[in-house]
Amino acid sequence: MNQARLQFDARRWMAGKLAPKTYGDRQTVDVNHGLQDVDDAELLARAAKLADALGVTLPPKVLKLAKHDGHGN
Repeated sequence: MNQARLQFDARRWMAGKLAPKTYGDRQTVDVNHGLQDVDDAELLARAAKLADALGVTLPPKVLKLAKHDGHGN
């Protein structure tokens, strides 16, 4: 009985390596960024803080985008 289980597990493992989309372990990623209720000024402040931490400067185009309402208007 244990030998049959070991053979099955070995075949299942090999199938998962050879065809991971079909036989591989299912992995799900659930991402909730929660930015739908944040206004443009707050998003720009977060972007500026991140850019400062990375040592880069924000391009002027980003500053122009912040003046819009974020819905393409």
